[in-house]
Amino acid sequence: MRISFSLIRGAITRSAAIWKVKRNDLSLADCFALSALEEFAERLLTTDTVLGDVKGIKAVRISRS
Repeated sequence: MRISFSLIRGAITRSAAIWKVKRNDLSLADCFALSALEEFAERLLTTDTVLGDVKGIKAVRISRS
């Protein structure tokens, strides 16, 4: 089964928009990262404290030294 890239891109864009509506404190880039996480990954690596504290996702916060 072959999935069109445009379908995946549309699903991620829609999901990012939903995240942005629900969480106004997140940047648009954060919303796209969360959407990609839902679609492709199991964990999100981040240095962002706001993104690391989002409930319902598996995030690993990396401290900056």
